[in-house]
Amino acid sequence: MAAGLNLQPQTVDGLLTLDLSNQGLTSIPEEVFDITDLEFLGVSNNRLTSIPEAIGRLQKLSRLDAHGNMLTRLPQAIGSLQKLTHLYVYSNKLANLPPGIEKLQKLTLLSIGDNRLTEVPPGVFLLPNLEVLDVSNNKLSTFPPGVEKLQKLRVLGIYDNQLTELQKLRELHINGNQLTEVPSGVCSLPNLEVLSVSNNKLSTFPPGVEKLQKLRELHINGNQLTEVPSGVCSLPNLEVLSVYNNKLSTFPPGVEKLQKLRQLDIYGVKCHNNKLSTFPPGVEKLQKLRELRIYGNQLAEVPRGVCSLPNLEVLDVSNSKLSTFPPGVEKLQKLRQLHINGNQLTEVPSGVCSLPNLEELSVYNNKLSTFPPGVEKLQKLRQLYIYGNQLTEVPPGVCSLPNLEVLSVYNNKLSTFPPGVEKLQKLRELYIYDNQLTEVPSGVCSLPNLEVVYVNNNKLSTFPPGVERLQKLRELHVHGNQLTEIPPVVCYLTNLEVLIISDNPIRHLPDGVRRLTRLKTLYVSGCQFPGQVLQLKTLEKLHAGGCKFDMLPDEVGNLQHLWFLSLSSNLLRTLPSTMSHLHNLREVHLDKNKFDTFPEVLCDLPAMEKLFISNNNITRLPTALHRADKLKDLDVSGNPLTYPPQDVCEQGTAAIMAFLKQEAEKGTKRAGQEEKKGLSAGKETKEVQDVQVSSVKGR
Repeated sequence: MAAGLNLQPQTVDGLLTLDLSNQGLTSIPEEVFDITDLEFLGVSNNRLTSIPEAIGRLQKLSRLDAHGNMLTRLPQAIGSLQKLTHLYVYSNKLANLPPGIEKLQKLTLLSIGDNRLTEVPPGVFLLPNLEVLDVSNNKLSTFPPGVEKLQKLRVLGIYDNQLTELQKLRELHINGNQLTEVPSGVCSLPNLEVLSVSNNKLSTFPPGVEKLQKLRELHINGNQLTEVPSGVCSLPNLEVLSVYNNKLSTFPPGVEKLQKLRQLDIYGVKCHNNKLSTFPPGVEKLQKLRELRIYGNQLAEVPRGVCSLPNLEVLDVSNSKLSTFPPGVEKLQKLRQLHINGNQLTEVPSGVCSLPNLEELSVYNNKLSTFPPGVEKLQKLRQLYIYGNQLTEVPPGVCSLPNLEVLSVYNNKLSTFPPGVEKLQKLRELYIYDNQLTEVPSGVCSLPNLEVVYVNNNKLSTFPPGVERLQKLRELHVHGNQLTEIPPVVCYLTNLEVLIISDNPIRHLPDGVRRLTRLKTLYVSGCQFPGQVLQLKTLEKLHAGGCKFDMLPDEVGNLQHLWFLSLSSNLLRTLPSTMSHLHNLREVHLDKNKFDTFPEVLCDLPAMEKLFISNNNITRLPTALHRADKLKDLDVSGNPLTYPPQDVCEQGTAAIMAFLKQEAEKGTKRAGQEEKKGLSAGKETKEVQDVQVSSVKGR
């Protein structure tokens, strides 16, 4: 049995199931293919590059989930799995599907999105029971013929020129490709309820959209449209209209006719990140509207009528050019979320503190210097974002909000914090960084549900007493202060996953740091390099730049889970050979050190994708570096390189790697020729010796 893996299947939802997802697997254990009764195999989110042909032995398999890997191909044996109904292979690197895919006659769902397909294999259109087909986020540029044969298709993530034959189609999803046009046939699908063509390259839309009388959702966001399709305002059943991230400067008249644009679980009108300078005319007449998002535009004002929408629950007019807000916001008694951040407001709209159902309030990145009284009346408030203003104090009533879970007041001018923070018993996240605090607010260590704390870039010189009581803490950011030590009690925070202590005059970590068995991310940049770091075998990210050390201990090889390592701005001249044990290392930063020669150990890191080793004294790159065949981003600028030649280096990573590979092959060829010459010379010498011996015998 594979070490550390539980290969004992369980019955889940009536299917004999083996779930090996998220295990870091590079291959599927051979024993799996001996479980011939298996019905559901999950191997998603691993590092598989292939699935063996032995999968064909699992003849009872009805579901295979292998999404989120690095598969470049699928085995031909998949076509022999006659009972397969669901196949999930999205988020891989597939450029095609194996021949024989059409043999999967029982397949009802095929999810192959987020791959590298340029076309859908014809065999897919011979699957008579296919109901769901998703090929979004590939490289499709045309509609493949044959999709009309899929008579049972209900949800389609692709399109074709004969869509008019799919009269039963209710949902059409063709988002995330490179389409420049939608065929006119789309507007002739009488039963279509959901149409999503978002994140393509559409600049126009076919006429006739008004014929889609059953359409409930229209998603055309993330394109290059300069206008909303003609006829949209004639869709009587439309509930969702998403047109954000286009190039709209106006909105068509008649939006007030969309009287069903109202559902709570729908994104109402989303027209953000365009170039609108005025509200879509008629929006204020949509009395049933529950969610209005029009952020990221050039709005200078909000119409008064918006504050008279009795059912509005979400209002987002953030990132515009508002300097004032209309009166009457207190009339929005059902409002749950108000987002007015990223404007030029100097005061919070009067009436905000009279919204009894408000749960989220975002007023960050404005020009606020004060906050209105009465914030304590917002008893349902769960999230409050007031960072990036000019506040010198936190509104006193904040500490009387019993349901507050997130408080973000960073980047203001706070030097003190109001008393009573210990009353925020539901608080999970606290962001008070980039202020002028000299101590952590009294009472913070009495918050039992606190998971994330950012107190970085203040003027702290000590930790608050009682920090060990924060047993749910996952992230602690204290960098950029004046701390000289990390108290030993921090080592009792056994759920800590992220610890950022950079840019403090800290000399060492407490010996008990090894107890932080869940720690994955550690920043010690700008501190003296603490050797205790190398005891943290669960680390995945280590930042130790600017520590001024000249030698990396051999124990770094113990950090087997490390995928990110930054050692920039130190005094390193060599790296230990034990670094070759770091098989998961994908990103390495070694810029601004003292390397005279390229560290050969880097050539033996099989997973390395990014290497930054700029501004050293390296003159040559070894040809062996070509073995790091996953390397896609190499920065060697600021080195006096003579090899490869400068013109090669200027062409970037791909050119450098190709040059080194070619040079290595030449070297191998030369070595072979020299060996051959040596053998030939040895043979000639032996022949001469034999002649001499014969001569002597003849005498």
